[in-house]
Amino acid sequence: MKKAKVILLVEDLNYGLLLKDFLGLHNYQITFTNNKLEALLKLREIECDLFVTDLTSVDSLKISIKKIHENLPILFLREKASQDGQLRTLDTKLNYSLFTPFYPSVLLEKIKHILMDVAENKANQSEFTIGNFIFNSQQRFLRFKNEAPKKLSPKENKLLRILSLNKNELTPRDLLLTKIWYDDNYYTSRSMDVYIVKLRNYLKLDKDISILTVHGKGLKLCC
Repeated sequence: MKKAKVILLVEDLNYGLLLKDFLGLHNYQITFTNNKLEALLKLREIECDLFVTDLTSVDSLKISIKKIHENLPILFLREKASQDGQLRTLDTKLNYSLFTPFYPSVLLEKIKHILMDVAENKANQSEFTIGNFIFNSQQRFLRFKNEAPKKLSPKENKLLRILSLNKNELTPRDLLLTKIWYDDNYYTSRSMDVYIVKLRNYLKLDKDISILTVHGKGLKLCC
């Protein structure tokens, strides 16, 4: 069974408890406090995957956290009267923002994006086994058994690498679009569909491999 990701949540008491229960229902392990000093103490005690906070002293907080856990991603819940573009705020390396008010489903998607982003940045893996295929993302080839390797285009390569890093898990569609096409408009979405068809054609030599489309959510490489 896959280990649950650990989130340290620092929020207002009442709303924080609601978020704690909500995220707990979606298989995250939540450590909650409404106190900054207690949060920093807990950070020394637990293995944490993400720090989520509504604290406004952003710069001093970042410095304190980075002294304890240099590579810990931080999600700041910030006030802004906008529902547009919440999933694509101006994020920087390991520091992310989500403007309030937000829907709980938006928070969930944002957390998924961050954890996948961090996993991708950490991953140095360039060779993957996909059923009876060997995929080398550094050299951009896909080889079925002992046959000659198939050279992939740059976008085919990026798409398959992200799906391979999240093999057998759902990868959000808008994450793929913004990572590879740097936009998620109608035209880039249709372009990605073309590349998905190409990858499916390459992988159909192994009947146990599939790229599933989960309508309205994303893609899953199953093998």
